[in-house]
Amino acid sequence: MMNVYIPSSLVVMLSWLSFWIDVHASPARITLGVTSILTLVTHLVQSRSFVPPVDYLKALDIWFIFCIVLIFFSLLEYALAYQSAITARQQKKETRRRSSDTDPKKGKDPEKIQGWVSHWKDIKKTLIDSKHVNAYDKVSRYVFPFVFINFASFYWIYYLARRI
Repeated sequence: MMNVYIPSSLVVMLSWLSFWIDVHASPARITLGVTSILTLVTHLVQSRSFVPPVDYLKALDIWFIFCIVLIFFSLLEYALAYQSAITARQQKKETRRRSSDTDPKKGKDPEKIQGWVSHWKDIKKTLIDSKHVNAYDKVSRYVFPFVFINFASFYWIYYLARRI
């Protein structure tokens, strides 16, 4: 319990912290996910060294496989969240560009200046004022813990019932 299940559960929960990190902070989110997977794989290899080798799948293997898959899905969620954020930003810029193209009073130079100003405002908004939370992250904050708690419950009920 203390050497396998609690540490692996904590690593999985640690990977969920990425749902609270801004979508545009790619290095932070990717590093957190990849480090979680590598930590869990290392933990799996270490824990298998204490168990006799057998040809069939053990309960411990099922636990680790599920934990690794859940962390992998959190990385996939980041890819979806990032893609939707980039798409939304591009659509916003496109509508802003269209509205400035239809205004005949504006010349070329103010358009460039306005483009740079809006670019810097976008950077400031995403890096400093990021109050916008991606819809994927909002849902994942609840779905991932729900799935993990349900799996852990069924896992323990199933394997403890088999011991009796």
